[in-house]
Amino acid sequence: MNSKTVIKKRVMLIALMSVFIVPLLLAGTLYANLDWRPASTTNAGSIIAQPLSGDSQILFTEKGRWTLLMPFPAECDLTCEADLFKLRQVREALGKYIERLDYAVLVSEGYGCPLSPELIENHKQMSVLANQGLWIELNESGLSTRGDVLLIDPLGNLVMKYESGFVAKGLYKDLKRVLKLSNIG
Repeated sequence: MNSKTVIKKRVMLIALMSVFIVPLLLAGTLYANLDWRPASTTNAGSIIAQPLSGDSQILFTEKGRWTLLMPFPAECDLTCEADLFKLRQVREALGKYIERLDYAVLVSEGYGCPLSPELIENHKQMSVLANQGLWIELNESGLSTRGDVLLIDPLGNLVMKYESGFVAKGLYKDLKRVLKLSNIG
């Protein structure tokens, strides 16, 4: 073999190796040296990632399911009723994941049950929690105002918060993604 053929084959080998090595080096450099993050997120709610206290946590760990929790307002207006309807519809739309998700309202023990019989009849799958400790914890932490919806994992951690009047499609996409990727609950 002459030297031109050897050089040509070496250049070809180096070019072929660089096709695989250069992207790895570039990705490693960007990851290590730059604070590069995507400009936007794909989730519709805001991430909380905070555990509940021990007493409140037990409410959700016993069932072993994901829970959409709405601290119930003193009076349920049209927005509140629409949000409850969206919670029910999103849960039904989850198909094979429906058994892994509950939805509940949290009422203060001092007020009794502010839900109308008609509302309870329309939401038979919904749980009504009257837990003063959880009510106080959520209000004092500032994590939830009445009418917001909180996503709680089966381990009793607050995961996401959706503002009152949320878009059902965004909640559905978030839940589908979380339930698909999660091994708990």
